[in-house]
Amino acid sequence: MTAVKNKNPSEYSNKAIINRFLEELEQRSRLLSIYFFAHNALAHLPGSSEPTDREGFKQFVTLLYNSVPDLRHTVDRSDR
Repeated sequence: MTAVKNKNPSEYSNKAIINRFLEELEQRSRLLSIYFFAHNALAHLPGSSEPTDREGFKQFVTLLYNSVPDLRHTVDRSDR
């Protein structure tokens, strides 16, 4: 087994969380905002001058994916 060279142990965890978030997003998960956002979280979305809450984020995602149903996310896995 090859050891993973990682100077920052939390970096792997952060990447795993982002990957899971994007997977749930692309699957249009109804639980996305519950798992990834605190009940009092605010999101700053493009085109909006005011932050929105979890419900507003969920509505934004629904609108986005209804408008662009083939939308997919790509993660650049190169080390920088």
